Amino acid sequence: MAKDKLQPLYRLLGEGNVSKAVEMGEELVKELEEELSSKRKQIALVREILGPYRNSMSKDGLTPTERGQRIRQAALVLVTRGAQLVTTQEVLDYLREEEGIEFAVRRPASVVGTVVAKMGEFKRADMGRFRFVGAALPQREEVNE
Repeated sequence: MAKDKLQPLYRLLGEGNVSKAVEMGEELVKELEEELSSKRKQIALVREILGPYRNSMSKDGLTPTERGQRIRQAALVLVTRGAQLVTTQEVLDYLREEEGIEFAVRRPASVVGTVVAKMGEFKRADMGRFRFVGAALPQREEVNE
């Protein structure tokens, strides 16, 4: 709190003018409570504006969609380098060492495993290990003649 708001209060108390000091103090408290209320409303407004975005962006700066894309790309790069079996740790190592990305999620290996398991190019070989089975073929549409 600024000294300029308290000095008159201290002066009145020092002069022994307690009733005037109490009156001034109550006005000061009311003014500060109004300022606080205004600040709380501003905070609530900022939180409301950012609400839809706060959960979609993590500390690593990636949205869940972007994170999934990076994982897919990393897994396929490892295959182009000759790997037939890809582990979640290898994908995480590649992203950290080659891309400078470290996921700010609680269980990054689980995230990688979930993404790679959903890719048509891989089949789960074991916990955290995926075998490359080739390019995913597009779904065949049946034509009714």
